[in-house]
Amino acid sequence: MAEKKSSILIRMSIPFSLLKVYDPFSNGNVLMHEKIVVGKRRFAEKPYHATAQIENFTDLNHDGFPEIIINVQAMYDRYPRGIFVYDFHNQRLLWKYLIGPFLDHVQVKDLNSDGHQEIFFNMRAPSNGAQMNNTDDNHTYFMALDENGELIYQETTGGENTKTKVLSANFNIKQPEALITLTSSSNYETYEDSRLIKWRWNGNLHFSHEIESQNLRFLGEIYLLPYQGNYYI
Repeated sequence: MAEKKSSILIRMSIPFSLLKVYDPFSNGNVLMHEKIVVGKRRFAEKPYHATAQIENFTDLNHDGFPEIIINVQAMYDRYPRGIFVYDFHNQRLLWKYLIGPFLDHVQVKDLNSDGHQEIFFNMRAPSNGAQMNNTDDNHTYFMALDENGELIYQETTGGENTKTKVLSANFNIKQPEALITLTSSSNYETYEDSRLIKWRWNGNLHFSHEIESQNLRFLGEIYLLPYQGNYYI
């Protein structure tokens, strides 16, 4: 019986966005070693500082092989920030989508069951002057991308020093999965910016508010607690 081959992907982060793939069953041979993101110093006296974190492995281009979804975050240097999707099978960057705020957590879901996946992510607004693709890091947003990296929907959810978290939950049988955004602030002076939105969408992925509440005050981490058929924060 032939020995099964596998690969292990290891994240390299600071100061470069460097992607390495090893084959652990062939004396640790390096299958790929590539710098996929190159940043630029904002301050000449300081080194460039960024991280690149692998968020997901999903077949976005329907070729039978998973792509690598990478969350790139430049710190005070500001650029680049966004999602980079790498096609490991063909060893090329498939697409990237750059934004102003920080990204935290990337989710991939097929919301309208059409066989194509949508991409969502949590955000933070650190407010240090980054702007890209009609976004800035003085705000957070609810955003949806398609599997080709094209913007489907964008709406501002919070202001300076806020963070927006996208959560999914099963509320009823007719809509098995719902999306909720919870926006809170890490700043005591702006914590009244907190708001909750439960989103609805149709087969064409036109989003709208099903429920919205702004009479909330969130600080710290936010989670949904399922209890007796309802959800609590």
